[in-house]
Amino acid sequence: MIRKFLIVFIFSLSVFAKHSFSQEKSIEVEGRIYAENDTTKGFFAKLIDEAGQGFRIMADAEGNYTIKLKYNKDYKIEFGKKGYYSQLYAISTVVTKDRISDGLHPFLIDVELFKSTEGFASELLKLPLQRISYNEDDNDFVTDDSYRLDMEEKLATVKLAIEEFKINKKISDELAAKLKKDAEDKVVARDKAMQEEEVRLRALLEKEKQEVLALKMAEEEEKRAERDSVKAERNKQKLLALEKLKKEEEQFKLEEEEFAREEKERKLARQKALQDEAEVQRLMKEKKELEASAKKQEAERLRKEKEELAKLGNENQNKELTAKKQEEERLKREKEEQAKLDKEKIAEELAAKKSAEDKAKADAAEKSRLEKEKLQQEALAKKQEEDKAKANAAEKLRLEKEKLQLEALAKKQAEDKAKADAAEKSRLEKEKLQQEALAKKQEEERLKREKEEQDKLAKQKLAEELAAKKIAEEKAKAEAEEKARKEKEEQVRLAQLKNDEEAKELARKKQEDMLALQKKIRETSDEAGKKRLEELAKQEELFREKASKFAPIMGTYTSTNNFINGKKVFGYINFGNGVGNQDLTKEEYEDYAAKYKKVEEKKQKK
Repeated sequence: MIRKFLIVFIFSLSVFAKHSFSQEKSIEVEGRIYAENDTTKGFFAKLIDEAGQGFRIMADAEGNYTIKLKYNKDYKIEFGKKGYYSQLYAISTVVTKDRISDGLHPFLIDVELFKSTEGFASELLKLPLQRISYNEDDNDFVTDDSYRLDMEEKLATVKLAIEEFKINKKISDELAAKLKKDAEDKVVARDKAMQEEEVRLRALLEKEKQEVLALKMAEEEEKRAERDSVKAERNKQKLLALEKLKKEEEQFKLEEEEFAREEKERKLARQKALQDEAEVQRLMKEKKELEASAKKQEAERLRKEKEELAKLGNENQNKELTAKKQEEERLKREKEEQAKLDKEKIAEELAAKKSAEDKAKADAAEKSRLEKEKLQQEALAKKQEEDKAKANAAEKLRLEKEKLQLEALAKKQAEDKAKADAAEKSRLEKEKLQQEALAKKQEEERLKREKEEQDKLAKQKLAEELAAKKIAEEKAKAEAEEKARKEKEEQVRLAQLKNDEEAKELARKKQEDMLALQKKIRETSDEAGKKRLEELAKQEELFREKASKFAPIMGTYTSTNNFINGKKVFGYINFGNGVGNQDLTKEEYEDYAAKYKKVEEKKQKK
C-alpha cells in the first residue's frame, strides 16, 4: 500500500511539474470552431498581436484548436472559415508575477460561426464579441459578462437584419420578376396581383421574422443551459476527486497503524518463545547434573569397599570374609535394594520436582499470562481512555473549528449577500439603463426602419409608375391631342358667348375643378398629400374670389431632387397670396396650365 501510494504521489508530482514548467511563460487557449450542419475542414483561428501582426492556425478535422499566448500582452483572435462571417475575441493576458510562476489552466473558447450573405456587411462584426481578462477574485481568466450580453443582443439584431435582408432581397427579386411579367398584362390586373402579392410577402416576412427570432432565442437559451451544465459537472468532478484523495489518505493511515500493531504482537510472541526455550534448557541441565552426582557417589562407595577387603587376613579373614561377604552381599543386596529404592525415590523426587517445577512454571506462566493480560487490559483501558480523551479533544477541536468555520461562513455569506445585494442593485440599475437605452435604440431603429420602409415603398411605387407610364404614354399623348383639339374648339365657342354665359361656364368649370380636386384628395393615401392638395384648393378658391379672370404665375424647374408622394417635382404655381411658390407634379402642373390657359386667352381677347 505504501509503495502504491508513493508511486501515485511521485506520478502526480511529475505530472504537476510537467504542467507547471510547460505553462511557465505562456497561457493556452483551446476549444472548438464549428458551424451548423458543416462537417468539412477549413476552420481557422488567427492570432493578432498589439502591432496588428498575426498568424493563422488551422483547426483539425473536428474543429479543435490550441493557441499559446504570452503573458502581459493584448491579443485578438479571429475565428473564421470561407463562406462564414468571422468573429473576433479580445484577450488580455496581463497577470501578476506570482501567477506567471504558478501557471494557469488553459482557457476554453468554443465558437459557432454563421454563414455570410452576399451584399450584407455589418460594422458590429468588426468588433470583438467577447472581452477576456484575468480576474484576481476568481484566480482565472474570465469573460466580461456585461459586454458579452450587450454584444450578444447586438449580434442577435444583426442576425435578424441578415434574415430580413435575405427576405427583402427575395421579395425584391420576386417583385422585379413580377413587375416584368405584369408589364405585359393589363394595368388593373397587375395592380391587383401586386397588392395581393405584397400583402402575402409582408405576412411571410413578419412570420419568418417571428420564427427566426424564436429560433435564435431558443438556441441562445439552450447554449446558456449547456454552458451552465458543463460548469456544474466540472465542479462536481473536482469535489469527487478531492473526496477520493482524502479517503485514500485515511485508508493509508489505518493500514499503517494496523501494520505497526501486528509487528508489535509478533515481537512479543518471539520474546515469549525465547524465554520458554531458555527455561526448558535450564531444567534439562539440572537433570543431567543430578544423574552425574548419583553415579559419582556409587563409584566412590565401591572403591571404599574394595579397599577394606584388601586389609583382611587370608584364613581368619576368609570365614569372616565369607560371612562378611555374605553379609556384604546381603548388605549389598539391601544396599542395592536401598539404592534402587533411593534411585526410585530420587526418580520420584525428580519426577515430583519436575512436576512441581512444571506446575510452578505453569503457575508462573499462568500468573505471567494473567499479569500480562491484566497489563494488556490496563494498557487497553489506558489506551481507550487516551483515545477517548484524544477523541474528545479532537471532537472539541472539531466543534470549535466547525463553530469558527460556521461563524466565518456566516460572516462570508453576510458579506457575499451584501456584495450580491449591492451587485444586484447595481445590475438592476445598469439593466434599467440598458433597457432604457435599448428601448430608445429600438424605437430609433423602428422609426428608421419605418422611414426606410416608406422610402422603399415610395421607390417601388415610383418603379411601378415608371413601368405604367411607358405603357400609358401613347394613350396620354392621344388624349392630350384630343384634349387640345377640344380645348381649341371650346375656346372658339366661349369667345362667342356673352358675359352671363361665360360666368355660367366658369361656375360650371369651377364646380368640375372642385370635384376633380376632391377626387384627387380621396385618391391620395398620404395624409401630407391630402393636406397639401386641400391647401392648394383653399388658395385657389381665394384666388378665384379675388381675381377670377387673372392667371396665377406658373413655371417649371430645370433640375430638382424633391419628390411629392413618390413623384418627382416638375414645376410650381403662385396664387399671389403671400404664400409663395407651391411645388407641383407634372400631372398637377399640366392640369393647372390647361385650366388657366383659357383664362389668359380670354383676357388677351378682351
